[in-house]
Amino acid sequence: MIYTKEIFQRLTRGQFLSHNTTDSEAKAMYQDLDENYQAYLEYFKMIGLVLVKGYNYFHFTREMDEVKAEDKLRGLYSYIDYLDILYDCDPRFDIGRTLSVSMIENKVGERKTLQDKLDMMISEKGKPDTTYRDAILDIFKDMTNKGFFELVNKNTDTYIVTDAFAYIRDVVDMLTPKSDTYNETAQ
Repeated sequence: MIYTKEIFQRLTRGQFLSHNTTDSEAKAMYQDLDENYQAYLEYFKMIGLVLVKGYNYFHFTREMDEVKAEDKLRGLYSYIDYLDILYDCDPRFDIGRTLSVSMIENKVGERKTLQDKLDMMISEKGKPDTTYRDAILDIFKDMTNKGFFELVNKNTDTYIVTDAFAYIRDVVDMLTPKSDTYNETAQ
């Protein structure tokens, strides 16, 4: 258990640690967690945190009452919109896939349905002066902050989808009716 402090700091911010990270420090933390999972699980349990091991990723969760659970679900609504847009841009969008801001921006410029989806998202956030590029950057920033994306090339704004994406993909899949665009393209 070498990285207890660093793991605690990252995971308590709501971030994930993924196996396919390109960040050497995060990779070392992931490997330490993987090798010492039971010890970390017991350690964090003593301070009221539940260490969850997904398929190639780790994150924290807490036991919560119904009100907190509802708030957490409301926080996931934006991810439903994000995934709807991203799968509409690239039906093969998934773990390990690389994508860039300009690639998504080009797709939005070509397709009215994507423009409508971004317009709706911009309207819901109450920022009517937001450009499509800014809205796309917000999606990438949010996905990166949570650990679902990782910047791999700053010059081209190219990102990779991390293993942690499986968490949000699976949660959104459970919350989204099967007839939605996301589910049709994901399958």
